[in-house]
Amino acid sequence: MPQRGILPGRLPPASPVKTATTFPASCTPAGGSAAYSALAAATLYKTRRMGTWNRLSSYIAVSRRQRELLIQTGIPEDKIRVIPHFIRQKTTPAEPPPPNHPRRDVLYAGRLTQEKGVLPLVQAWERLAPPGRTLYLMGDGPLRGELERYVASRRLESIRLTGFIPHEEQGAVRAACGLAVAPSLWEETFGMVVLESWLHGTPVIVTPRGGLPELISHGRNGWIAREPSTDALAETLRTALEEEERWPSMGAHGQQLLSSTYSPAAWLQSMGSLLEELRLFRQSPNITAS
Repeated sequence: MPQRGILPGRLPPASPVKTATTFPASCTPAGGSAAYSALAAATLYKTRRMGTWNRLSSYIAVSRRQRELLIQTGIPEDKIRVIPHFIRQKTTPAEPPPPNHPRRDVLYAGRLTQEKGVLPLVQAWERLAPPGRTLYLMGDGPLRGELERYVASRRLESIRLTGFIPHEEQGAVRAACGLAVAPSLWEETFGMVVLESWLHGTPVIVTPRGGLPELISHGRNGWIAREPSTDALAETLRTALEEEERWPSMGAHGQQLLSSTYSPAAWLQSMGSLLEELRLFRQSPNITAS
């Protein structure tokens, strides 16, 4: 009898160009490499030969895009259930913006790495040079030094690199920013940064990569850039900045989704339904030992 297990799908952060060699429980270096591709292909081949995919009753993907990539690895599509992540609502109110300082600034929150698209975002901001606004880069990573040198050499005084800030200490930055950007170049499996932004009532600009666009209703709780590039980010940023008066209502729509689609209760209900299906499947008289 096949094992009655559930494997939460974990897909590699594929490079902007190469996404074919993807399989669960691994991590692809940004940009990929021939050696890694060969190793991944060999592992995938062996896994298929061993029949590993057929030994589990169900797999969980956190987005429709992740489900598509799991199918590409050879997992039967009828075994994959999409159950998105959730986030707990705050128990304390958000820190208000400073007096006489409305939420006019823009936030990037995440790792400072090439595949996260931080440099194209900085270049898009440089191109627009919106007066009276600041772009906060909140996070750390291997690209930090290069970004600091770029910002300094171009005298981009409206860009601030804050370094890593713990969640409990992000209040002041979050309170100043009424818009967030997730400019990823890679295949994001989900996009917790979007949920975290909605938690603070902030709409989000995303690129059409991985599971990010599945979260956004364009023009309602955020914007989807036409492609992950400097030109497209500048274009979408300009649109969002021109529609600043809509930010609060768009952020509120995102918060509504946190109370419904991306709540702990919704996740538990989906998991409960899946577990009940597996229980009934296990008890089915049509199953014979193998």
